Amino acid sequence: MTASITPSGGLASEGGRVPGGAVRSTSLPHPYINKFKVWYNHIPMARKIIFWICTFAVIILLLIGLAKWGQKSSTTSTNTDVSIIKDTDWYKGDKASAVVLVEYSDFQCPACRNFEPTIKEVLAEYGDRMVLVYRHFPIYASHKNAKLAGQAAEAAGKQGKFWEYHDLVFEKQDEWKSLKDPASIFIEYAKSLSLDVTLFESDMNSDEAKHSVEDDANEGTRYGVNSTPTFYLNGVKLQLDSYDQLKNAIKTAVGA
Repeated sequence: MTASITPSGGLASEGGRVPGGAVRSTSLPHPYINKFKVWYNHIPMARKIIFWICTFAVIILLLIGLAKWGQKSSTTSTNTDVSIIKDTDWYKGDKASAVVLVEYSDFQCPACRNFEPTIKEVLAEYGDRMVLVYRHFPIYASHKNAKLAGQAAEAAGKQGKFWEYHDLVFEKQDEWKSLKDPASIFIEYAKSLSLDVTLFESDMNSDEAKHSVEDDANEGTRYGVNSTPTFYLNGVKLQLDSYDQLKNAIKTAVGA
């Protein structure tokens, strides 16, 4: 008499009967499923627990990966909200222009400093047909002095010299980037610009300046900013490999 494995893992006679006389279907599930059931029924409980823990871990990792992939896809799409110029924004150029370049930047970031000549070049050439908006995005983990530099620029802005201070802090980045406390040198920069130093120091350390920097950074995070500099041209996040790519993107946008 031949025998086959029943769906429950027992043996059935050729006629499809099991002990006790009950009739059981001789149709079998997929062979791989059947092999899994046989294997699963014969492993110790400890190994079963390990198996399910590993299975759930793999599922969770897959879900996290899918979520990150979805987030990445969404952040490369057009987001017109990022181009809306707020009352708290610092900008250069024609505010009414249809061409809006938003830069999320970090004063301690070498790459941000290196982009400055290109930005000045495009503003000199197309400043009457575009607007540049500067927003803070300090990389807290690696650039410990970036936030205070942003606060110092905000303080200078309250006295009408944000852009002058912006340029000076980038120009002298190597002087202050590694200092344990750069506050005193930031005050010296304020003196060199003929600012009211007492007012500057108070404003630099104010909650208003701290919140201005933090609000920009939090907003950038919501838009998908995760490195500096990050540029948005008319709401489109630019993927740049060279300075010329930025110039060409702006040239195209202004119709030059």
